[in-house]
Amino acid sequence: MVSQKVIRAAIEAYFSANNALDVEGFVNAFAPDASMYNVAEISPITGHEAIRQVARQMLLPCEETAVTMDKIFITGNGAAIFYSGHLTAKNGRTAQVEGIDVFEVNDEGKIQSIRLYFGPNPAVAALYEEAAK
Repeated sequence: MVSQKVIRAAIEAYFSANNALDVEGFVNAFAPDASMYNVAEISPITGHEAIRQVARQMLLPCEETAVTMDKIFITGNGAAIFYSGHLTAKNGRTAQVEGIDVFEVNDEGKIQSIRLYFGPNPAVAALYEEAAK
């Protein structure tokens, strides 16, 4: 079984990479064969290259992300995280975000899978649509 310390460190690396807008740090938080579920319309996606594409789509339009882990529930080899925060796009638009991510962490301390749960947020959608133009 993976220790709580290792699980917490893996998840903190993921959130730190998000907040630093660090695409490669984001990718490196995951195992090479990791899967992401509920990512836009395509689910699951698997592997570092697919995860890198998601990271680019999420992080590159942003000027700043400030997301905090409000609650963490660790059990077995995983954890559920309730998070909240805000995003600022390079065009200056902002959006509040919140959701729950469910992680499984492997013996190497890398994220093996993540399931993303968040409601529809028109402000976030508009932020990314505008940034893509």
